[in-house]
Amino acid sequence: MSSIETDVRMIKPSDWDAYKSLWNEACTESPDSFEVSRDEELARTDAYYQTRMKTLTGVGYFEGETLLGMICLNKTSEAKTRHRATLYNVYFGQACRGTGIVEMVFDVVVDASVQMGVTQLELYVSSGAGRAISFYKKCGFANVGSIPAAINVGSQSHNLDLMVKTLEAAPAEPNLTARRLEPIANATARM
Repeated sequence: MSSIETDVRMIKPSDWDAYKSLWNEACTESPDSFEVSRDEELARTDAYYQTRMKTLTGVGYFEGETLLGMICLNKTSEAKTRHRATLYNVYFGQACRGTGIVEMVFDVVVDASVQMGVTQLELYVSSGAGRAISFYKKCGFANVGSIPAAINVGSQSHNLDLMVKTLEAAPAEPNLTARRLEPIANATARM
């Protein structure tokens, strides 16, 4: 019996098809959690994804070539805000939930963020996503505000909560100009 290799690593431009598949699943399974609609996402071309992946910074959990979960990160480069980064497109398929995989990938993203000089992580989460909010609170995020009616799904409005986590600065001076996380060495050793 052969086992499927698992890996936690950077999402690369060559992973565009795996990213597209997981992102379409996310928009279908959790329509009130993301700003883009399922129909908008399905209308996007392969060329869109191939171009998008050139600037995407994200860490994914892979089984073989299949992307089962991801966390994307946008670090600002402006002098006054370069200590901040926003997590987005956070999604893990059902097979990852409750297994420790989400926590493991999240820890990798936090560690990499600290090495990039980030001292404040931010994210938006649908106010009705109780399980996600509980997870983020367990990870040290605090709710600092809410945007009423931020997302409309059909005739339903959903609020978005802004959550923030403060990180300790890295001991060594980080490369603040890095726009993408460097490949994560030994990430699979954590598994």
